[in-house]
Amino acid sequence: MASSAPVAARRFNNMHMHRSLTHVKLWAIDRQCFQTIMMRTGLIKHAEYMDFLKSVPTFQGLPEETLSKLADVMEETHYEDGEYIIRQGARGDTFFIISKGKVNVTQEDSANQEPVHLRELARGDWFGERALQGEDVRTANVIAADTVTCLVIDRDSFKHLIGGLDDVSNKGYEDAEAKAKSSLLDSDDVPLGSGPALFVTLMHKELEDLATSLHCWFHQTKTLYCHHCHHPFPHHVNWKWSSSFETALLRTLCRTFS
Repeated sequence: MASSAPVAARRFNNMHMHRSLTHVKLWAIDRQCFQTIMMRTGLIKHAEYMDFLKSVPTFQGLPEETLSKLADVMEETHYEDGEYIIRQGARGDTFFIISKGKVNVTQEDSANQEPVHLRELARGDWFGERALQGEDVRTANVIAADTVTCLVIDRDSFKHLIGGLDDVSNKGYEDAEAKAKSSLLDSDDVPLGSGPALFVTLMHKELEDLATSLHCWFHQTKTLYCHHCHHPFPHHVNWKWSSSFETALLRTLCRTFS
């Protein structure tokens, strides 16, 4: 143990040194293995986001490359039971897809009346799509009926990637806050391709799309790793994106899926 201490000190020079008080069993993972696992996790999550987007009529007809970029900028938001996700009459600029849990949609005809329950939405359903067109006054309440996770796209990101709303402005969609269409994703199992298939699909994209996906994966990995690891080490890591880091990840993928 004594001989390895200087190595540990050099490797984690921002860390406090710890001494075991009892017999300890440790699990270790090397950098290459960790990067491979996190890359595959990022690719699988990206494919899941793509499946959600393809199930929404608002986005049907958009090129695959555009959907991929939209999936890259989607963010996860979490709500507790009873929490308001959207309030009727409030202004908003975000579109939501439910990836976990259920919500209740209610509407008030006047300030003096009790809200009327319109429907319940679940995994794969969506609401708030009019906000992407600029109609930012919410027409209904959306309240979490469970612990809910939503995938969110804001109007600015959408406009930046689409370059305008002409592609979706004539879709004739209905406001999902009042009339939601059930998604094709009826079960909890999201159909996903295998790791090699996902990798091949990704490698056929343009270089720009690949770089965008890698960059997105990097930030997702940072959030995921720091959230699930209770050890102080991840919070002292210098998480910095660089071309050399990107190259190392690509080489790891090539070795893993070849």
